[in-house]
Amino acid sequence: MNYRKGIIAIIIDSQNNFLIVQLQSYSKNDWNFVGGGKEGIETPEQNLLRELKEELSIDQNDFNIIGISSTPLKYDFIEPIVRDDITYVGQEKDQFLVKFHGEKSKIKIQLEEIRDYKWVKFEQLSQYLNFPNQLEKAHAVIKELLPVLI
Repeated sequence: MNYRKGIIAIIIDSQNNFLIVQLQSYSKNDWNFVGGGKEGIETPEQNLLRELKEELSIDQNDFNIIGISSTPLKYDFIEPIVRDDITYVGQEKDQFLVKFHGEKSKIKIQLEEIRDYKWVKFEQLSQYLNFPNQLEKAHAVIKELLPVLI
């Protein structure tokens, strides 16, 4: 059984606000963190850099990687998907905590994939992370990599 590899970037700013995105395919109440699938032989760090550049137009000098969770996010799809002649039953994503220190006005979302984005406080995440176990898994990563917030 193949799991598609990828990354999730939990991005915080200097005031400890979290950047969340609403994908074009989501309903109006569903949000997530930036992320995406691995391409070719990318390392997780290369995958992260590419996704942040593609989805938000931010460069490596706009952020620091605080850490990567010891526990990847792994979940099954409702139905398997086929990409590049490989059938995937789910995804397994490395979870990064990233500190954004660039200018927020430089963020330009990739409109083909992302409808909207916003910065929210830790306490507000429960209003936006509605997928099964999404909030609990995000809290676990934040607790592991930035325990002063919890």
